[in-house]
Amino acid sequence: NNNCLVKIVLDDGTALDAHVCLPASTTLTGLINGADPFLDITAVDGTQRLVNKNNIRSLSPAAVPSSDQLRRARSGSFDPYRALGLSQNAGLDAVKRAYHIRARLYHPDRFAGIDLAPEMAAYTRAMLRRIDMAYDMLMDPESA
Repeated sequence: NNNCLVKIVLDDGTALDAHVCLPASTTLTGLINGADPFLDITAVDGTQRLVNKNNIRSLSPAAVPSSDQLRRARSGSFDPYRALGLSQNAGLDAVKRAYHIRARLYHPDRFAGIDLAPEMAAYTRAMLRRIDMAYDMLMDPESA
């Protein structure tokens, strides 16, 4: 199984950034065209829900920045809330939940035993650094 970050737009115009679990050798197209009428998603804030496939207007892989773009994130434009997929008014519990969900996605233990391409390994390391930096900034703003 593989987690895939996607952008879902529903018929009512609601846009969701969420993770879907793709079974081995299944594509997004195969998942959306499968027999199950519902799509099991985990929103970036950690809430899990079922979405009726008939209510989906579009589903696409989320735009994922390159590791070079992630390295530049340390500049003054870095938004720790956005890095964790949170709104600006998120509380500490939401920050902790979002951190644990995202850190689990990119943690090296998750890829143990997998021979990742060098650019993929660099990307996962950069993402984990970005997630850690966002968490540190939000949990202790004075240290940032």
